[in-house]
Amino acid sequence: MVFSMSFLMKGTAPSRQYRIAVLVLSVSILGQVSVVKAANRIALVIGNADYSVGRLNNPVNDAQALAELLESYQFEVIYKSNLKDREAMELAVGEFTEKLTGKEVGLFYYSGHGIQREGENYLVPTQANIDKPLVVPYRAMNVKFLLDSMTAAKPELGVVILDACRDNPFPHETKGGANKGLARMDAPSDTIIAYAAKPGGYAKDGEGEHSPYAQHLLLQMQSQPNQPIDKVLNKVNVAVEDQTHGEQSPRLELTPLRREYCWTPCMNAPPPAPILTLPEVPIPPETQLTVQVSPEAATVRLLDMSTRYQPGMRLKPGKHLLEVTSPGYRRYLKEINMPSGELVLPVVLEAEVATRIEPEAKPAPVSPSVSRPVADTSGIDMVHIQPGCFQMGSPASEAERDNDEQQHQVCLTTAYAIGKTEVTQGQWRQVMGNNPSYFTNCGDACPVEQISWDDVQTFIQKLNAQTEGGYRLPTEAEWEYACRSGGQAQSYCGGNTPDALAWYDSNAGNKTHPVGSKAPNALGLYDMSGNVYEWVQDYYGDYPSSSVTDPHGPTGGAVRVFRGGSWRYDARYVRAAFRGIYSPDGRYSNLGFRLARTR
Repeated sequence: MVFSMSFLMKGTAPSRQYRIAVLVLSVSILGQVSVVKAANRIALVIGNADYSVGRLNNPVNDAQALAELLESYQFEVIYKSNLKDREAMELAVGEFTEKLTGKEVGLFYYSGHGIQREGENYLVPTQANIDKPLVVPYRAMNVKFLLDSMTAAKPELGVVILDACRDNPFPHETKGGANKGLARMDAPSDTIIAYAAKPGGYAKDGEGEHSPYAQHLLLQMQSQPNQPIDKVLNKVNVAVEDQTHGEQSPRLELTPLRREYCWTPCMNAPPPAPILTLPEVPIPPETQLTVQVSPEAATVRLLDMSTRYQPGMRLKPGKHLLEVTSPGYRRYLKEINMPSGELVLPVVLEAEVATRIEPEAKPAPVSPSVSRPVADTSGIDMVHIQPGCFQMGSPASEAERDNDEQQHQVCLTTAYAIGKTEVTQGQWRQVMGNNPSYFTNCGDACPVEQISWDDVQTFIQKLNAQTEGGYRLPTEAEWEYACRSGGQAQSYCGGNTPDALAWYDSNAGNKTHPVGSKAPNALGLYDMSGNVYEWVQDYYGDYPSSSVTDPHGPTGGAVRVFRGGSWRYDARYVRAAFRGIYSPDGRYSNLGFRLARTR
């Protein structure tokens, strides 16, 4: 009797692309499928997606599709999904390696979160509570355990494929590269190790049904099943690097192989035409934008982009939000629709009667009562912040500081407003019509979370269209200046003791809490320390070594900054100076945002 594994596997939609008929001899209930047959090749395939820190989209899809394909290539497949703890993962490896002795090929595939600590690589179970780096060896599975177990079983060829390190949501010890991504490992004899990303790099989860790495792995395996495995994996690496324009660069480690091994019996004949083809994505043409402003000293910004405006800059056609400002003039804000070709746009600012707010050498005190609702439809309260100068970062004497917190002077020359609280689930639902949060039971007054930086941009665009506009994310400097109650020397956002100010791992009870339920800082801002991390506008980069004015961070990069600490981690991450980084498409249950506005 012939079944489709894609139909039998738990949680798989019948419309999936990969429909490979296989013979299924045993099906377990509890979300696992084990297929037993007299094969000389065996594979353990694991997809971990349902993480307590935020669900990943594609690991289970990736693992299921690969399991189906390997079955069709006469592999005995042990399939596991959403393994909750280290013991479950090690038991799966034990089941696999017990059958591996004497086999021609033993393959291990893992899709999910990975992490490194002190040069060792670990694969993370879905319910592992990794609240600090030192617990990693005790709560995640060491890849060395897998390699040692496979080596002891002595298959002719071992293949280890790690589509891991998906936007690591767990705490790092440094940001200098030592703890980001997976570390390089030497492959044991007769072993191939394939990494979906280079050492210290992140593997993308993907926006479709599969990660970029899994998508090309399936394509190359189907189109060239009778070609050497190492050559096929190398083609996967090239294809992923080309598709992501170098943002994700896979790696391959292998020892000299005594002969060629293929997914199916090796043949010298030309490979068949691909069964799976990737749709061609047209590259949109670029357009050039030049804004001719009066007065000439006016500042031009595109609020939907982090890249700084320059006359004649190249943009993709489509809608962009243009802002032109100058002291003493009314703010110009307009959504422009960029055509192909060149657009020259004249903007003449109108003079206003209001007196200009001059920057001060020292931050001016601001009363916590200076707050106002700025949009009736959103219900978002903002606190007005006076401009000023302050010391951003942490002094060398601060305990548990990171090496990317170099203290330096920053001057902000424009008054702005920032959200009194983090954006709530109710406010998000009112604008977006949905609630993506993990802690939905917490209620509308709790912070919205499990939203990416990209999701926030969509929210802001819709909010601005529904209100008088001008909302955006704060810059990293604006956030820290407001957090420090107008640039004061404080360890946390509002003082030097976290318990009164912040929900964090010592008092949060492993969940979020309604906004504004802890004490505010001196500006009347709540939860800038703790509850959920908060996205800011900037790309991540090193701080400057000298004083700067109105910094906006690097003009580009692969990761965005978040600030503020969260319910999940300890007081080190609640400090005013702590800087975190995630991919802009990462979604986690301890990450939200608050709004800013220039007025």
